[in-house]
Amino acid sequence: MLQLLRRSEPKLRITEVDVADSNYLVELYGEKIPVVQLGQHELFWPFSLEELETFIHTQNN
Repeated sequence: MLQLLRRSEPKLRITEVDVADSNYLVELYGEKIPVVQLGQHELFWPFSLEELETFIHTQNN
């Protein structure tokens, strides 16, 4: 899904964080992974590509 997002939103700067490297993040997010964060807003799994694109456009406006 990340590759699809990069193709559909080429101007979007994406930073990928592996939560497995942090016990704190694993405990915080658990089954909600993957999580997309834009500013202070977060989108938790499960979500579709369409929901992700809507989230991005809503947060960028």
